[in-house]
Amino acid sequence: MATKYLKYFFEPKSIAVIGASVKEGKMGQIVLKNLVESDYQGAVYAVNKHRQDDILGVPTYKRIKSLPEKLDLAVVCTPPETLLLIMQQLVWKGVRAVMLLTGGLSRKHSWVDNNINLAVLRLAKAHNIRVIGPNTLGLMSSVNPINISYGHLPILPGSVAYVGQSGTVASSILDWAYARGFGFSHFINLDDRGDVDLADIVDYLSLNRSVKVIVLHVEDIKRPDKFVAAVGAAAKAKLVVAVRSGDSNGLYDGKDSGLAEGIQDSGRIYRQMFRRLGVMHLKTPIDLMESLPILEQQKRFKGHRLAILSNSIGMAMVASDRLYDQGRDLLANLSQETVAKLSKVLPKYWSHRNPVDLDVGASAEIYLKVAQIISADPNVDILMVLHVPSAHAHSMTIAEQLVEHCSTVKVPMLMCWVGESSLQKARDLFDEHSIPSFNSPEIATQAYRHAMNYHFTKSILRETPVRLNLPGSKEGSKKLFKRYTPGCVLNPDTMVELVKLYGFEMVDTVFADDIPGLQRNVEKLGFPVNLTLINTRRLTPFSYRDDPLKWRGCQRNVSDQAELKDAAETLLKRYQQHDPENPVLMYSAQKVLAPSFGLQFNFGVTRDEKFGPLIFFGAGGSTVNIRSDRQVAFPPLNMTLAGDLIRRSYVSHLLQENGGVGELQKKILAKALVSLSQMVMDQPTLGLLEISAQFHRKDKLVIYDASGIAASKKPSLFQGYPEQLIEPVVLKRSKTGVIIRPIRAEDAHAMIDFQNSISPEANRFRFFHRQARFSATEIARLTQIDYDREMAFVAVSQNQFGEDRIIGEVRTWTDPDNVSAEFAVMVRDDQKGEGLGVTLMNKMIGYCKQRKTLAMIGTVLPENSAMLRLAEKLGFESCYNSEEQVCELFLKLNRPSEDWQKVRFQALANG
Repeated sequence: MATKYLKYFFEPKSIAVIGASVKEGKMGQIVLKNLVESDYQGAVYAVNKHRQDDILGVPTYKRIKSLPEKLDLAVVCTPPETLLLIMQQLVWKGVRAVMLLTGGLSRKHSWVDNNINLAVLRLAKAHNIRVIGPNTLGLMSSVNPINISYGHLPILPGSVAYVGQSGTVASSILDWAYARGFGFSHFINLDDRGDVDLADIVDYLSLNRSVKVIVLHVEDIKRPDKFVAAVGAAAKAKLVVAVRSGDSNGLYDGKDSGLAEGIQDSGRIYRQMFRRLGVMHLKTPIDLMESLPILEQQKRFKGHRLAILSNSIGMAMVASDRLYDQGRDLLANLSQETVAKLSKVLPKYWSHRNPVDLDVGASAEIYLKVAQIISADPNVDILMVLHVPSAHAHSMTIAEQLVEHCSTVKVPMLMCWVGESSLQKARDLFDEHSIPSFNSPEIATQAYRHAMNYHFTKSILRETPVRLNLPGSKEGSKKLFKRYTPGCVLNPDTMVELVKLYGFEMVDTVFADDIPGLQRNVEKLGFPVNLTLINTRRLTPFSYRDDPLKWRGCQRNVSDQAELKDAAETLLKRYQQHDPENPVLMYSAQKVLAPSFGLQFNFGVTRDEKFGPLIFFGAGGSTVNIRSDRQVAFPPLNMTLAGDLIRRSYVSHLLQENGGVGELQKKILAKALVSLSQMVMDQPTLGLLEISAQFHRKDKLVIYDASGIAASKKPSLFQGYPEQLIEPVVLKRSKTGVIIRPIRAEDAHAMIDFQNSISPEANRFRFFHRQARFSATEIARLTQIDYDREMAFVAVSQNQFGEDRIIGEVRTWTDPDNVSAEFAVMVRDDQKGEGLGVTLMNKMIGYCKQRKTLAMIGTVLPENSAMLRLAEKLGFESCYNSEEQVCELFLKLNRPSEDWQKVRFQALANG
């Protein structure tokens, strides 16, 4: 449903509080009082079956049907047993939005309350009513002033929107923010079992220009696909912060939660989902409270190099030590010119490096002069000023000087005034001027580290991945899995064929059902071999989870036939004593390779019931190493994302110690993970796959063990490259063959060349201003899309070096409700007259029709006559907007089926 009818929660023209009360402390009294005091400008009514006179000056009615007008929003504060009857009356009244502040309806162990909840939501869905709640604190907004909550404090105005799933956490953040003078644009608490969820609210807030930052407190996500679509789109335009707790002890997992095999808790899955979406992740509400002052300044951070200026060397050392604990050097190296300038204004005994130490009684003039010098250093991205009060220092004067300095420089500044009673006025001054301030170096550096982790993650996502031509066969893997039903263990022959199909090299292995067959096969393979007894447990991925110390049935370095026969008989006898109920399936013998490079790797595929397939990677060897080092990522992977997965594991540090060889091996491992990712995307019935591998030359990765299980089809949470949309076409005039395909992240360099080829006039027609040059971030945004709400088709030919050359592009951005898709199209100047614009537009129109989008819209400058002629040829209606001085284009694609769609569709058609 996305944003359908959500405006009635945030911008209602009329509200009825059902269950309003005059009794102090009752929910109905608190909610109505908050609403009346919130400066809400619409009509307010109260419903109380026992009263007729006004409550808090609000007109009061005994029955819902007696209310004088059609309501936009009903706020229900009555007991659970009354809700179904009230909802039926609201259906009759034609209400489109209902907020249930009633508690207890989502308790997992309350059969009666859960059934009431389900019945209410079922009725609401049948009549197109959106519901927030039950078990919600409510909603507040400072953009369109409204407070429909039972919160104990109102919100102050701000640009940060908070959306959470815990009323108690929301209350604590509200209290903390109010005390600090920190404001919010919106403050919403949701129940995770209601109709309106986090994704719906994110979709709505992402379209609001008053919102600069969206903060999410996440306990559970029922629809990860919906969440990924909404948050991924929002994170491209705004800073999105996610707070997720309860991971270390699996609080939200439970024994039957469907948690992925081989993964110890859901926390690492959530963290990697946030990371992939470009979301800042914080572990606790305390982290959020400490980081809130810095969030609104996040976009000003252009790098990670921090300079520290302090009148206490001890406090400066506390701050720098905390930064080094992170594992990345975040301190700036001051330039020689800066050191020289500082030496002229500081005592001879100053540190001559970062942190810059002042005397404890340093004057405001010295603070200002030093801050000016450091801010001008090109090696410094951010300046933190640490100040400790003393009888010699005039803290307020120093603060006033620094506030004035902040307004004149581009380098962001963080203030850390260490103390309480004598420094509050200085902190109030910083808050007044929106300068992040903290009261301890530990809190300041922690908030800064959170910001830099986010900065580092975004930089990874913006990297242009290397294009690979990998082996693999979608049809081949499909044939292999035809013989398996969900839950079946893949036999060894299938495993060998599958991994080789995707370019992996496996140790030469033979299989046999009995000892004579084993001897014949090993004779062909050659000695020495490693002999293994295979049963169903051995063929099952993660089999060590139940019995990590179980007898594995292996004999290494068997050198001849006699030893082979003896070893096979001994292993069989011992195994039958160890596990008589689990029959032996076969023997396997692997060729012993030359001494390896030592490190063992464990990687593969697991599956989470909620989040779908995951790629994992980590150290191999002992069970402890495997479990502790295992990191996860969502497919599909490219070389950049695969490299990041490896970098997060402990084994990456061990490879780093091998210098150039280690870097080479990391690239080989990354390529293997990309191949594995392709296997997952090709074959969604691959449930589990565990691979153990080693390097047997510095550049030769060899698999020595692989096991897998088939499963029912489950697609990846993140959409793969839509190869089915690739189409060859022939240009009209030159008869040249080109390919029209969806854009790839690897197209970044080709996109730069394409943008550089466009004339200034064509550039102005496309962007409505002269776009002189595109930054790396802008190019990443153009090439790294979700293939869902944003789609881009490029027309590609080959240059003289055989590289892809973009000669035309069409792009659409579809709204969350799939009502309209806004388009933009551009063709190289030297390709005009080839009919490429028409071809690209027809491709996009067909795509949007197929995904059931209702209409395509566009905005064109009146002087862009070529685009207007093209639009007319394609059937677009055109309307001149005199206020904006542009032509607005509209093309009907599909017929709206629901009333709310018809309203939105007609509004678009009418301009």
